[in-house]
Amino acid sequence: ALGKNIEASPLADIYTSNMLTIKEDSLIANTAYGEALGDLINNYMDADIGSELTFIIQGLNNKDPSALYAASTVADAYISFGKDLMKIPVPKSIIPIHIDMANNYEKTGQSVKDLSKMLSDPLIGMKSVINYKNYSDALALDFEKLLEILQ
Repeated sequence: ALGKNIEASPLADIYTSNMLTIKEDSLIANTAYGEALGDLINNYMDADIGSELTFIIQGLNNKDPSALYAASTVADAYISFGKDLMKIPVPKSIIPIHIDMANNYEKTGQSVKDLSKMLSDPLIGMKSVINYKNYSDALALDFEKLLEILQ
């Protein structure tokens, strides 16, 4: 009954377009953007982004706070990725997707941080499940949209 009554609180956007370095649309700008994004992704290859649920499940199944701590370090990587994403110069036509992506990285990271509290504060953990799904799904859609533009 408790689970049915839990509602997630949407997280606010922290990034806006006025925080960006904006480039005019061109093949050169798109290529530079794609290369910078690829470099950023490569820089985070060892950050375990995407494996947070493995740590959460392991932590819950074994009542293991160290596994949940590992999930919180992945959350920090999501947040850091969003910050670094905002440093990339962005072609005008990509701005909306880029901003959404940076904000969704931030929100996914915050949701994973809350998920990692599942043992110590189950109510916060349960609320974060909904946010995590929403923001990680949105992040996947952002990447799909971006790939369509950059191809």
